[in-house]
Amino acid sequence: MPDVAVWESATLRRGEKTPWQARQAVNLWLAGRHPLVRSDALQVVSELVNNAIEHVPAGPQRDWVKVRLGFGDGFAWK
Repeated sequence: MPDVAVWESATLRRGEKTPWQARQAVNLWLAGRHPLVRSDALQVVSELVNNAIEHVPAGPQRDWVKVRLGFGDGFAWK
């Protein structure tokens, strides 16, 4: 069994709305989870996507941002 199994993913066009779109996707994917887990995940995904857009130069093959949410051993909320 793999250590991490992908649960959900979305490929978003790179732009100023991408962090918001990533948050919306993760919020939907975690709708039934504990509010603290959801809140932390939304903050993390927003920061990561924003940093990727801000610090990775645009160019060929860089028009899209892929967001994946996975789970596996050690990822469980207790």
